[in-house]
Amino acid sequence: MNLQRLRSFLTVCETGGFRRAADLLGLSQPALTRQIQVLEAEMGARLFHRDRQPVALTEAGRFVAEQAGRLLGEAAFLRQEAQRLDGGRDPTLRIGVLQSLLEGVFSAALIGWRRDWPRVPLRVMGFRSSQIMTEVIDGRQHLGLIGEVPTDPRLVWKPLLEDPYVAVLPPQHALAAQPRVSLAALAMEGMVLPPPGFGLRDTVDLAFGAEGLSPRVTAELEGIGAILALVRAGLGPSLLPFSAVNHIGGLEIKPLAGQAPQRSIGAIWHAGRPPDPAADALLSSVSYAAARP
Repeated sequence: MNLQRLRSFLTVCETGGFRRAADLLGLSQPALTRQIQVLEAEMGARLFHRDRQPVALTEAGRFVAEQAGRLLGEAAFLRQEAQRLDGGRDPTLRIGVLQSLLEGVFSAALIGWRRDWPRVPLRVMGFRSSQIMTEVIDGRQHLGLIGEVPTDPRLVWKPLLEDPYVAVLPPQHALAAQPRVSLAALAMEGMVLPPPGFGLRDTVDLAFGAEGLSPRVTAELEGIGAILALVRAGLGPSLLPFSAVNHIGGLEIKPLAGQAPQRSIGAIWHAGRPPDPAADALLSSVSYAAARP
C-alpha cells in the first residue's frame, strides 16, 4: 500500500472535495482522482460516494479514514527509529510535558538533571495530556509526562507520583494561618482558576460540587504562571495540584481539610522505543523533585 495515496485520501476527507485537496497537494485533479482510484483498487472497496457534494465517505471509507492516521503515524515512527539506529537522527531528547507541570516540579527536576547530563540537547513542549499521547505515538516526542493513564496499547505508562490539590494563597492571606484550608472557606473567596473545559478546572468543579459548593470566581486564566501571578498579587486564592506550585516562592501553600482531590502523574513512551539512560535519569529527577518540599 502506497502511503502517499493514503495521505491524499485523508486530504480529500479533510477538505471535503477533490479540487481543494488537489490544490493543497500540488496535484492536478485528474492525478488525484487516479490516486484515489488506485487506492480503492488496492482496498477492493469504494471509499467515496462521488454523486454527493461535498464528497461523502462510504462505510468502508469511514473505516479507512479512522485507521489511516494511525498507519501514517506508525510509518513516521519506523522511519525515525531507523534513522536513529543508523546514526542519522537528531540526538535531541524531546519531551512533551503537561502544561501545569512546567513551572513547578518539572523546572526543579531539570536543574538537577542538567548537572549530570550537561551535553544532551533537550526540547520541552507544553501540551494537554491528549496532545502529548498523540505526539508520542507519532514519534514527535520521545517521552511524555501526563495526568491520565493511557489506553492505547502502543504507549507504556510509568506512574511517577500522586499529586494532591492544595490551596494556593497570596502572602499574608487570612486563611494562611490555618494548618488546613476547607473547600467551604475557599468558596467564600474570589478565586483565580483555569477556565472551564480544562482538566484542572474539571477536577476543581467536581470537588466543590461534591460538597454542594459553588465558588465565586474572580478570574479565569489558561496558564499556571498567569494564575500564580494574580494569586501572588492578592487577587484571590486558587486550588491547584501540588506539583504545579511546589518549589515556587512568594505563595502560601496549604493542604486541604478532608479528602483532597488528586491526579496521577506518569511518564509515557512508545512501546517500541524505551527510554535511553538520559531519559531515565530525567524521570528519576522528576520523582525526586516531587518528593522534595
